[in-house]
Amino acid sequence: MHSLNRFFEIKSALDQQAQAEGKPCALPAILLPYLADALNSAVAIGDPVFKGTREQLDYLLNSARIMAIFAVWEDRDEWIQSGVLALLFENGATDSRLTMVHLALLNYSSEKIGKDLIGLVRPLCEQVVSQVSEWVASFASRSAEARSLKSFGFKEILRGGKFDFKCEW
Repeated sequence: MHSLNRFFEIKSALDQQAQAEGKPCALPAILLPYLADALNSAVAIGDPVFKGTREQLDYLLNSARIMAIFAVWEDRDEWIQSGVLALLFENGATDSRLTMVHLALLNYSSEKIGKDLIGLVRPLCEQVVSQVSEWVASFASRSAEARSLKSFGFKEILRGGKFDFKCEW
């Protein structure tokens, strides 16, 4: 069983328990460390590309955005790496344009904390067979303007005094 399948089984059980108790589903922020562990385990044991449901793939994509935000909040490049791993396993399956948008968010956050996105994730891209690996490499060759948040329809904002992204579409 793929490491991510196990994560999604646990997430589903937590969501069902919360629903039975009349509470909202498990918050993504609470689950992010567990998702990061599952992603890293999948790389460590050489799991093949993840073939999840549309809902699971969307969850991976959305988690990448949240991880980009957490990277700035906590000044931790591990969140950038986990965000790129989420994109690598999502593998552009939902919509390649959305994958590129999330890659831009992760790139912006890595620059914000003083890190080079490609330097951080090159080893991961070499370990996970994914078309997104090629996109990460090509992303680095874009001009600074073409990698900017603005070119993807986003801007940096403060929400409640904390860093966040705002979509301007």
